[in-house]
Amino acid sequence: MERTDIRLTQDICGSLPEGTVLTCWSTNDLRFFIQINQKAPGQFGVYNVSVVAERYNIGPMGFEMCQFATDHEAAKEARRLAPLFARTNFRDSKWRRRYLEQHPEKLLGRKKKWRGWKGRLRTELSDAADRDMRRRNQS
Repeated sequence: MERTDIRLTQDICGSLPEGTVLTCWSTNDLRFFIQINQKAPGQFGVYNVSVVAERYNIGPMGFEMCQFATDHEAAKEARRLAPLFARTNFRDSKWRRRYLEQHPEKLLGRKKKWRGWKGRLRTELSDAADRDMRRRNQS
């Protein structure tokens, strides 16, 4: 994990004060990217964690909050978050399939034609999006 400190400038600070320093930690593997952000800028102890597993066609997972101040608490939080964010989960094809069946919106699109259950899932998502679009147009 690599620590990054970002000092906000006027053009990117939004509602935060200019000069605020945001700290985050991330992996350097862009195809399996873990990111940990401070929940509140400048305050250590409360964090948001997320994963993008492009290697496995899984898009950004929602941020999960964790809180720790000591190494012992950090290890405890890591164990709590492991069922969702552990790399070993993503390497397990059965786990990935269950996760994508529960969260079909996280399946990243690819240029090749999907086969099997991924193809059926993509078709269902496309059909649902088409139905939603028709409903909006009729309103």
